[in-house]
Amino acid sequence: VGGQLPQAYLIKASIDPDIDAPVDGTFVIDDTDLSDGEGAININYGVVTFIFDELEPLTTYYFEIYPYTNSGINVNYKTSGTPPAGCGTPADRLHERVYRPRFRPPALFHP
Repeated sequence: VGGQLPQAYLIKASIDPDIDAPVDGTFVIDDTDLSDGEGAININYGVVTFIFDELEPLTTYYFEIYPYTNSGINVNYKTSGTPPAGCGTPADRLHERVYRPRFRPPALFHP
Protein backbone atom coordinates (compact mmCIF):
# COMPACT_ATOMS: atom_id res chain seq x y z
CA VAL A 1 0.00 0.00 0.00
CA GLY A 2 1.28 3.47 -0.80
CA GLY A 3 4.23 4.37 -2.91
CA GLN A 4 7.27 6.57 -3.19
CA LEU A 5 7.03 9.67 -5.37
CA PRO A 6 9.67 9.77 -8.11
CA GLN A 7 12.27 12.52 -8.23
CA ALA A 8 12.10 12.61 -12.02
CA TYR A 9 11.07 10.79 -15.18
CA LEU A 10 13.11 9.47 -18.09
CA ILE A 11 11.32 9.67 -21.44
CA LYS A 12 12.98 7.46 -24.05
CA ALA A 13 12.17 8.03 -27.73
CA SER A 14 12.93 5.82 -30.73
CA ILE A 15 11.89 5.02 -34.28
CA ASP A 16 12.13 1.36 -33.20
CA PRO A 17 9.15 0.17 -31.13
CA ASP A 18 11.44 -2.13 -29.09
CA ILE A 19 12.86 0.44 -26.65
CA ASP A 20 15.41 -0.88 -24.16
CA ALA A 21 14.55 -0.21 -20.53
CA PRO A 22 17.11 1.77 -18.54
CA VAL A 23 19.35 -0.06 -16.08
CA ASP A 24 19.63 0.83 -12.39
CA GLY A 25 22.97 2.44 -11.63
CA THR A 26 23.45 3.76 -15.18
CA PHE A 27 22.11 7.30 -15.53
CA VAL A 28 20.74 8.09 -19.01
CA ILE A 29 21.86 11.55 -20.14
CA ASP A 30 19.64 13.92 -22.11
CA ASP A 31 19.69 13.47 -25.89
CA THR A 32 16.96 15.48 -27.62
CA ASP A 33 18.44 15.07 -31.12
CA LEU A 34 16.31 12.31 -32.67
CA SER A 35 18.08 12.47 -36.05
CA ASP A 36 19.88 9.19 -35.21
CA GLY A 37 16.56 7.47 -34.48
CA GLU A 38 16.62 7.64 -30.69
CA GLY A 39 16.75 10.08 -27.82
CA ALA A 40 16.02 10.63 -24.15
CA ILE A 41 15.10 13.40 -21.76
CA ASN A 42 15.00 13.60 -17.97
CA ILE A 43 12.21 15.75 -16.57
CA ASN A 44 11.67 16.65 -12.95
CA TYR A 45 8.71 15.47 -10.94
CA GLY A 46 5.89 17.97 -11.35
CA VAL A 47 6.69 18.84 -14.97
CA VAL A 48 3.64 17.73 -16.94
CA THR A 49 4.69 18.37 -20.55
CA PHE A 50 7.80 17.96 -22.68
CA ILE A 51 7.99 18.65 -26.42
CA PHE A 52 10.35 16.86 -28.81
CA ASP A 53 11.02 19.26 -31.70
CA GLU A 54 12.45 18.68 -35.17
CA LEU A 55 10.75 15.33 -35.80
CA GLU A 56 11.07 13.83 -39.27
CA PRO A 57 7.80 13.84 -41.22
CA LEU A 58 6.10 10.54 -42.01
CA THR A 59 8.26 8.78 -39.40
CA THR A 60 6.67 6.92 -36.50
CA TYR A 61 8.22 7.71 -33.13
CA TYR A 62 7.75 5.53 -30.05
CA PHE A 63 8.03 6.77 -26.47
CA GLU A 64 8.28 5.15 -23.02
CA ILE A 65 8.34 6.83 -19.60
CA TYR A 66 10.33 5.55 -16.63
CA PRO A 67 10.01 7.17 -13.19
CA TYR A 68 13.12 7.12 -11.03
CA THR A 69 14.71 8.18 -7.78
CA ASN A 70 18.30 9.19 -7.05
CA SER A 71 20.88 10.04 -9.72
CA GLY A 72 24.26 9.05 -11.08
CA ILE A 73 25.39 5.57 -10.04
CA ASN A 74 22.58 5.46 -7.47
CA VAL A 75 19.75 5.98 -9.96
CA ASN A 76 16.84 3.58 -9.43
CA TYR A 77 14.47 3.27 -12.40
CA LYS A 78 11.05 1.70 -12.07
CA THR A 79 11.20 -0.97 -14.76
CA SER A 80 8.77 -3.54 -13.37
CA GLY A 81 5.53 -3.87 -15.26
CA THR A 82 4.74 -2.12 -18.52
CA PRO A 83 5.90 1.51 -18.73
CA PRO A 84 3.51 4.21 -19.95
CA ALA A 85 4.06 4.42 -23.70
CA GLY A 86 2.82 6.15 -26.81
CA CYS A 87 3.61 6.70 -30.46
CA GLY A 88 2.88 9.16 -33.21
CA THR A 89 3.75 10.17 -36.76
CA PRO A 90 4.19 13.79 -37.93
CA ALA A 91 2.24 14.20 -41.19
CA ASP A 92 4.65 16.29 -43.27
CA ARG A 93 7.20 19.10 -43.04
CA LEU A 94 4.46 21.73 -42.92
CA HIS A 95 3.16 20.12 -39.74
CA GLU A 96 6.54 19.05 -38.37
CA ARG A 97 6.62 21.73 -35.69
CA VAL A 98 2.91 21.45 -34.94
CA TYR A 99 2.90 17.75 -34.01
CA ARG A 100 4.49 17.43 -30.59
CA PRO A 101 3.93 14.36 -28.47
CA ARG A 102 3.10 15.40 -24.93
CA PHE A 103 3.39 13.22 -21.88
CA ARG A 104 1.76 13.51 -18.52
CA PRO A 105 3.86 11.35 -16.17
CA PRO A 106 2.10 9.09 -13.68
CA ALA A 107 2.06 10.38 -10.12
CA LEU A 108 3.43 7.52 -8.02
CA PHE A 109 6.65 5.52 -8.20
CA HIS A 110 6.38 1.98 -6.86
CA PRO A 111 9.90 0.47 -6.74
